Amino acid sequence: MLIPTIMGKVERHADVDGGFYLTDEMEIDYDYWTYENTPNFLLDARGNYPKGPILACSMKAQRAHTLRTRIDGKRALVQECSELDAQRGFHYIYYVTFPKMKVSNGEETRNGMFNLTIRYKKRDYQSVAGRVVRSLAFKP
Repeated sequence: MLIPTIMGKVERHADVDGGFYLTDEMEIDYDYWTYENTPNFLLDARGNYPKGPILACSMKAQRAHTLRTRIDGKRALVQECSELDAQRGFHYIYYVTFPKMKVSNGEETRNGMFNLTIRYKKRDYQSVAGRVVRSLAFKP
């Protein structure tokens, strides 16, 4: 993944299942899970995972667009919208999820998912967010 120059020399923050890059203008978050189509914290009371894909834009989001496509040969779901929330204020979201792909959990490779969320404040950064998404390259 290419990190845009507008981010400057921002530190990379990571944990076990993902990480993020953060500036005042743009936030790039990624996470991956070794459970197909969902992170494990979304299990319902019966231990089942949601059937549909997990998306970033809420029901209150404005101008939400969702598109199925392929990125680096992998099936992906891309979503774009704008939102207003109490913590971040008004911002745009460019989100991509790969709901079914091989993911390593550190010991073995299993079916899982990968998500990338880019939040930005200036509409001009939409093309930058698209370039970040298109720069994704996965190991075969």
